[in-house]
Order: sequence, then C-alpha cells, then structure tokens
Amino acid sequence: MLFDIHANLTPASERISPQIAGIGHIESQAARGAGQRGFALRSVDEIQLPGLPAEITTQQHPQCGASQCKSAAMPVEMEAFGARRFFRRQIRQRSSQIVVGGLQPDDPQMHVPAIEIEPAGWLHSTVFAYIKGTIAIVATLTFEQARQCVLKELQATRPEPKMEQVPLSEAAGRVLAEPITADRDYPTLSRSVRDGFAVRAADLPGELFVIGEVRAGESFAGEVQPGEALEIMTGAPLPHGADAVVMVEHCTVAGDRVTIPRSLARAENVSPKASQAIENEVLLEAGHRLGFAEIALLAMVGSKNVPVYARPQIAILATGDEIVEVNETPLDYQIRNSNVESLAVQVKRAGACPIILPIARDLYQATRELTEHGLRFDMLLLSGGVSAGKYDIVERVLADLGAEFYFDRVLIMPGQPLVFGKARGKFFFGLPGNPASTMVTFEIFARSAVELLGGQTESGLPLVWSKLSRDFQQKTGLTRFLPAVLSADGAEITPLSWQGSGDVPSLSRANAFLVTEPGRESWTAGDWIRVLPK
Repeated sequence: MLFDIHANLTPASERISPQIAGIGHIESQAARGAGQRGFALRSVDEIQLPGLPAEITTQQHPQCGASQCKSAAMPVEMEAFGARRFFRRQIRQRSSQIVVGGLQPDDPQMHVPAIEIEPAGWLHSTVFAYIKGTIAIVATLTFEQARQCVLKELQATRPEPKMEQVPLSEAAGRVLAEPITADRDYPTLSRSVRDGFAVRAADLPGELFVIGEVRAGESFAGEVQPGEALEIMTGAPLPHGADAVVMVEHCTVAGDRVTIPRSLARAENVSPKASQAIENEVLLEAGHRLGFAEIALLAMVGSKNVPVYARPQIAILATGDEIVEVNETPLDYQIRNSNVESLAVQVKRAGACPIILPIARDLYQATRELTEHGLRFDMLLLSGGVSAGKYDIVERVLADLGAEFYFDRVLIMPGQPLVFGKARGKFFFGLPGNPASTMVTFEIFARSAVELLGGQTESGLPLVWSKLSRDFQQKTGLTRFLPAVLSADGAEITPLSWQGSGDVPSLSRANAFLVTEPGRESWTAGDWIRVLPK
C-alpha cells in the first residue's frame, strides 16, 4: 500500500529531518538497529512494503564526518531495504495497529509524534507514525573527524561563562576573563642586560676612563662623555651618553682604566625603553589559561585581583548494575566505581569542578531521572550504557529527552561506542564503561569540551613524537591509543603488554599512550610514532 505523507517525519533529534515520498516506511539501522520506525494503521491485518531508495536531508555540516557502515549524517541516497513484513497487534481492544515485527510501539521508550499520513485512496483513514526515541541517523567518524566535530560544536554554541574576581595567589590554572594591558612602558628606561661597562660604541676598541658604577635599582645622575665608561650591573638603567654595554668578560681593568679590545654595535647588550611592552598595550587576551609565566606578568603589571571565568560544573554519572561504591566490598561479579574517580581527576585537570552523581542502575526510569539531573549542570559525562548490549539504555534515555546527536561511534580503540550530543541546551558525552575507554575518550574529546566551556578560546591535543623501542604490530582500520612507557627524556616509547581496556593495573603503570595510524599495520624498532603523554 502506498501512502502520501503530508508532514516531515522528525525523530527525537531535531537536527535530522528525513523527507519521505511515495512509500510509507523508511528505516535506519543506526545505533545498532535502535533506529527502526514503523507506521501504524487501523483495521488492516497485514501489509507488504517493497524496497525504495529515499533521500535523507540533514542540517549537519560536512566537517562532522561521513558515514562508516551506517547511514550518513549528510545528504545521501539510502539503499533499498527490500520487502518488510508488518504485523497486526491488538491495542486496548478498540483498534488494531500494524507495527514492524519486534518493535513495541506501546513501550515507554517510544512516543507518538504529531504526524498525520493519509493513505492514497483512503481519504478519511488516520495513520500514526511510531518513532523509537533514539538516534535516527548518526555518522561513524574517524578520530580526526570526531575531534573536529567536538571543537566546532563547542565553539559555535557554547554559552559565555560567568566572570569572577580571584586574588592573584589563586589565579593559577584559571582562565582569564578580561584582557590584561601594560600599566606603563616595559622597560620604562633602557637598561643593561649584562654585567659590564656602559660605553659609547664610537669609542671602541680602546682604553676608557671609568667614572663610577651603577647597580640595579639605582640611577646614575651623570653622563658618559667621549673616552669614558661606567661600570654597570644587569638590570641597571643605561646612563645618559652611553649607547651600548660591553660584557665584563671582554674587558681588562687596571685601576680606573678599562681596556676593551673589540668593537660594539649600538644598543648591544641593552634592552631599549618600551621594547617589551608599550603602555596600554594588550599583553594577554581573555580566554588564556594562566600558568606560571602568566602569573609573573600579572604581578608585573600590578594585577592584585584577576578577572577569571567561573569554573564549569561537570556532572559525572556512572551507569550499570555491576557497579558498587568505592567503600563497599564487591561481590565476584561486581566492580567498584573507579571511572567516576578517574574522570573527576581529569575534569579538575581540565579546569572544571566535577559533580559526582549516584550510580544509575540499568533501569530506564532511574537512568532518565539521573540523566535529567545531570543536564542541569554545564556538561554531563555518562560512563557506560552506550554499547550494543540489551541493557545499554543511555542513548534511548537521551533521545527521549530531546537529544541532538552528533556522533555515536568513532573509529578508535579503546572507545569506539562514544556518544556526543546536546540535550536541553547542555552538551553531553556518553563514554564507554571500560576504564581505558573512559580515560582515553575523555582525554582526546571531552577534555577539550570542558576547556572550551571554561572560557578557553582554543584547546589543543598535545601529541608528540618518539621512537619505538621494539617492533610493534596492529590490525588496521582503527586509530589505537595503547598504554606505553615514555622514557624520561622523551626519546623512546615502549608499548606495554595489557589485557584490554579493563586492565587498570597496566594503565597505572603507563605514563603515556602510543597513538597508531589506522592504515598502518607494523612498525619496527626505531620508527617514529605519535605519543599522547598521560
């Protein structure tokens, strides 16, 4: 039976709006089959739908990647899915509905959108479309595509953080909220950068008469005349008449005479007035994270109190029936809640405040309530529940809360089933539940999101290069982040033997992750390879 559809079939994600024409069913296998949709008809026992190609139009930008093994996140033409059998099912004895086999439209994880479909030739019949509350079409991205997607979305729509004042002694690690300007010229006078003698360059080489000395913190009232020199210390102001400083190591002193056997250029060994900064010049822009050098600059210009952005509050929610609290004794089939503790450390390192929520058990309502609570904070990190298991319900919960999904799988290891999106105006990450997966995916994706939410103008990933200490092989197709030991001088990296992404002892012994190229199968000792320091 053919249908004319008079409304867009819009999934829970407003970003993806399929346009369907001609036949009344389209199906996406994204999210491992969770994206099925079916039409429900009244008073029909059975229906056969032939296959059809369908145009899927989205608003997602190409920078967010192309599909890998699933429907794309950009305009594509889907392949025909073939004939699909629909089955009749009684609902409340008042009417019957036709649903896709195995799909339960009266399940609490489903909802009925406001869509009307008029069957061709059945002018007064009503058709309802049941859409499962989860991802409809989401791209699988490479490591580089996923990282660019995170940066683009955060930079485009992140809210402006609140500003606060903190004492200079507490400003380290915070993000500057207002530009810092020079309160005067730096240096205010031309000054010496060496211990030696202030001279006139035109008098050299030669023997000069020493007229006195000047130290840092003092000024010389006189003037250096032709044939004269003034002994000067590092940081002292250059006296009038002098235009260069000769290093004491290049001089021979005898009483009140100094012999200088070499010539000098004007301004040699001199820091000229205002050469470092001009009064009112912007020295630090807002969005800069303050380290020890920046603190020195703030002190130099007299910033006793510093305008900084408030630290974002990041909710951390672990999911799973197998998890118990750290202070509990787990049974043989249980594990302690280590992921929230490691994530809390990573969140603090990124400049934010971690908010640890109670464990969400593998029940829809419990997970939904805690997820809703987590979305009240600046960002939500969920650990676990995003894989393909029967009780992995995080994506369904998020979709039912109106989530917009940017990706749900990345071609990396560990951490393939990674979800990134936005719900109720807040960004979220659904991190895989294995410890290594949680640690890695936070570090390469979520950390940048936290830093940008905290007011930083940009966020990098500090990948360095080192030489392998031994031969190494991998299966191709994925960018792998594997535990390793980086030598003290950074010259050599040694992969560690480990038992997979749940091997916390091996992770604790590593001080870095070696980062492989997805298309390369083997390396020999001495080859260069990328490294992510831990």
